[in-house]
Amino acid sequence: MGLKEQINEDMKAAMKARQSERLSALRLLIAAVRQKEIDERKVLDDLAVVSVIERLSAAIRSSTFRPLAALTWWKRNPPSWSC
Repeated sequence: MGLKEQINEDMKAAMKARQSERLSALRLLIAAVRQKEIDERKVLDDLAVVSVIERLSAAIRSSTFRPLAALTWWKRNPPSWSC
């Protein structure tokens, strides 16, 4: 079983177990892999998938990814006041 297949199986397991945060992370990873495949117009092997994972984890650790995390938090915890 390749790495992409394992990620898809993990996503299915997260769906069944109703693990929303894990499911969100796996969907983000799958989207990044698919985008890389579209950009390069070829199917990625395991080594290329690992490079996508490394790039994505570096982006998450950097400050450039923080606004997206804040937006996700904001959507999950909307303010009690209304406009």
